[in-house]
Formats: sequence, C-alpha cells, structure tokens
Amino acid sequence: MRASTLSTVPPEIQLPQFIVSEADKTFLEAVMGFINLGDYSDAAAQLVDQYFEQSGFPQHYDRLAITLYSHGFKRIMIVRPQREPYISISQVLSRVFRFERLAEMLRSGLRIQLDFVDKPPQKVDYWKIGSGLRGQEHFEV
Repeated sequence: MRASTLSTVPPEIQLPQFIVSEADKTFLEAVMGFINLGDYSDAAAQLVDQYFEQSGFPQHYDRLAITLYSHGFKRIMIVRPQREPYISISQVLSRVFRFERLAEMLRSGLRIQLDFVDKPPQKVDYWKIGSGLRGQEHFEV
C-alpha cells in the first residue's frame, strides 16, 4: 500500500474556528421560533432580522443556503443570493412556509443548517482537476 502524499490534517480543522456567542444562540432560537409557528408572522420576522444583525454570523455574503432536515422526510433547501434591493434573512426563511411537508416535519423534529457562502462560484475545468492530482487541483466525488 502506498503512503498518502496528501495532507493528514482533516479539512474541517483547517477552517477558521467559529465561537458561538450568546447573540448567535438568541438568533438561532428566534429562527426556530419563527419556523415553529408554521406560518408567517411579522413580529417573529422582525425579531429574526433584529437578532441576526446582532449575531456574529456574516452580514455580507454571496448566497445564503437554508436546509431543514427531519427524519423520514425529503429535506427542504432554500438558496438565495444577497442582492440589492436587500432581502432580509426573514424573507428568505419565510420561503419554508410554502412547503406542505413543513407541518409534518415540525411534528417529527426539525434540524436546521444555515450556510453563508462568502464568495461567488468559480468556473472549474473538470479535466484539469481530479483525485490523482495534488494540492488545489485535488478533487474527489
């Protein structure tokens, strides 16, 4: 068996560390409270936006991806660019109320994943990357 020539440090350890603050926890509680209502509420939306501004989450990003998971259900994924005119995070979140399965997912237990994509996508020449290459060109499916 040949020795690996790639870094032995897992990629997730190479990422900058994110320390969760009390403001971040308050924001996530507001997000879950908003979603758990099962329908749009102006008051809850305003709280989400207010707590988001106070959180340590990126205020400027290229795209926001919101994914909801619940065992036994197809995930709900919403991806929106940050653009002008500004779309608030509560407006993006409110898209979840369009999914009929949301009520059942809420009863079954819901988990949420928020991904803030900070850079726009780059074009990649698939033929110039691959698992046989090293460094930045190394890619596995």
